[in-house]
Amino acid sequence: MKQIKTFLNTDFYQLSMSYIYIMENLANTIVGFEGFIRHPKKEIINNMGYYIFEGNEEVKRIISEIQEDLKNENLVDEFINTIKHKINLQENEEIFRKNFKKLNKDFEYEVIDNGTKVFPYIPVFQYRGPVWIGQIIETIVTNAYNGKTGIASVKEAIRKEELYYSSIDIEYIEHIIENVGGKYYERYIEDLNERAKEFKEVSDDIMIFEAGFRRAPNFNIAKQASLIAIKNRWNATSNTAIKEEIDINKIGGSMAHAFVMFFETEKEAFKVWNKYFPNSTILVDTYDTLSAIDILIKENIKPADVRIDSGDFFKITKQVREKLDKNGWQDVGIFLSGDMTPELIMKLKSKGVPFNKIMAGTKYIYNNNIIKLANAGFVYKIVEIHKENKILYPEKKAIGKKSFSGLKKIEMKQKNKVKITKLQKSEKLNLKEIKYIKENPNIQFS
Repeated sequence: MKQIKTFLNTDFYQLSMSYIYIMENLANTIVGFEGFIRHPKKEIINNMGYYIFEGNEEVKRIISEIQEDLKNENLVDEFINTIKHKINLQENEEIFRKNFKKLNKDFEYEVIDNGTKVFPYIPVFQYRGPVWIGQIIETIVTNAYNGKTGIASVKEAIRKEELYYSSIDIEYIEHIIENVGGKYYERYIEDLNERAKEFKEVSDDIMIFEAGFRRAPNFNIAKQASLIAIKNRWNATSNTAIKEEIDINKIGGSMAHAFVMFFETEKEAFKVWNKYFPNSTILVDTYDTLSAIDILIKENIKPADVRIDSGDFFKITKQVREKLDKNGWQDVGIFLSGDMTPELIMKLKSKGVPFNKIMAGTKYIYNNNIIKLANAGFVYKIVEIHKENKILYPEKKAIGKKSFSGLKKIEMKQKNKVKITKLQKSEKLNLKEIKYIKENPNIQFS
């Protein structure tokens, strides 16, 4: 039997969302996704003004493998085998298989060239095609260029004398990014193991989940980080790439913001989610956290937990707890994610912040002052949805996590002036203009 090579190496929540899209006959909806940075590292951006992109060949290789996987007749069976431990398929498997046969598997993408300058909110990767594919590939594609761009940017900043690190430090990062092995790689793995222990020590009375795949320095480190977390008694990981190496029941995940943004209202998103995953985790901070809690209460959609991924955890968590308790939902938990560290967890506990689950990823994997610079911090967001001959332009409004809607068309108007407009439906994806953007451009979104 021909194996699925790449497509299902992702975060479980990508599959759970796509499962719903398939069951609801929404999977063929054409959408646009973009990968970009919001908040680049101050050590680099304040001096140099931009990142340097790296990972073009890796993305193209991955997409080529995915296109082959999509032709594989065993794909539906592998998909089912990957999700069935978390999803009750007894009543739905026949429908799922029937709908799977109707899936559109054609899409287009664009990735910028290596060496191109990367500025905040300007895309480095674009996808246009059916939502189920665009969602699943987020993890592996972002992983392909995040670490490589980070190290390329550090090296450029050092070359320009805007950043000062020793040759040993750079060799340390390079060995990790490039999987060279040896003493530097072994040292990093030891550090990762110690960091996993630190997280577990401060989380022994709550549940802790690992989700660092997307931003890990590379695919191998993503796997190692997940395996080390599970070895250190973390409760679960989102990483499906290690399903053959651990108890598959320790792999899981709920939803991402893209799921909420795909629907025209939060209420609709929550209702559809609850139809397939009742009494599970619902993400509530896409637009306004407290308003989302009001919707759940009004519609009597009672989850096991509400997940908060942004905002002032010391303030918003207590406000959410008050609303839940006032409604008699004392048994609904609060799940925190978003740059969690052992130090932050301890501080939240010391201040009496009410939560019972946490998710850690980026700050677990990038665990020291050297390697953290290799995290470019790329995000991947849904920016447009094609429905009934119209295009919807969703925009995330979570605190500190803004995004600009629409697939972007980049135009150089003058030497240092960049105009960014929405790409028209009939226009091809094209990021070629980006390579000509000079340092410190005047960027105009319209």
